[in-house]
Amino acid sequence: MPETGSLRGSSLCLSHDPSAVSEFASTAIDFLIKPFDAERFEAALDVATAEITRIRTERTAEERSNGREQKIPGQHFLKRLAVEANEKIVLVKIDDIRWMQASGNHIRLHVANASYLIRHSLKNLQELLDPTRFLRVHRNAIVNLDHVQEFHLPKNGNMFVKLNDGMCLPLRKGNRVFLRKLLKRPFIA
Repeated sequence: MPETGSLRGSSLCLSHDPSAVSEFASTAIDFLIKPFDAERFEAALDVATAEITRIRTERTAEERSNGREQKIPGQHFLKRLAVEANEKIVLVKIDDIRWMQASGNHIRLHVANASYLIRHSLKNLQELLDPTRFLRVHRNAIVNLDHVQEFHLPKNGNMFVKLNDGMCLPLRKGNRVFLRKLLKRPFIA
């Protein structure tokens, strides 16, 4: 059997039998052994990608079967955001945010008489917010339900949500069914 390693000074020298490496390489496609070619790299990358997809799919299926697709009640949600404003960092309480507006790779937070811009996606921020308090009313807007005065849901025409400061925001049609269910409950927490 060939020598697998020997110490010389402070470095480790490895030697190997080329036939053993080729035998190993044929069965372990997800390992890269130097030197490797583009074809071998692509095959290893495909195996790794497939494994990641399999794990994510299993996790999602498990969460659905356990009923944990949505955030678990009592789970900790975002309490405040740190935003830069005029050479300062301001801590904005989530409770004080009236609504949020997507603007490219940024979100404009509307808080009382001020607004702040943060670099974040609306989708990722929405995942950190309590879904019982924040509602995505449009593809580019989330409202804090504590600041909503009324929802206008005409059978024909444009739907919108009116905030208690008078601001009106468009409401996507997909929310009509959800809001009707919400309004049928006698008490809204």
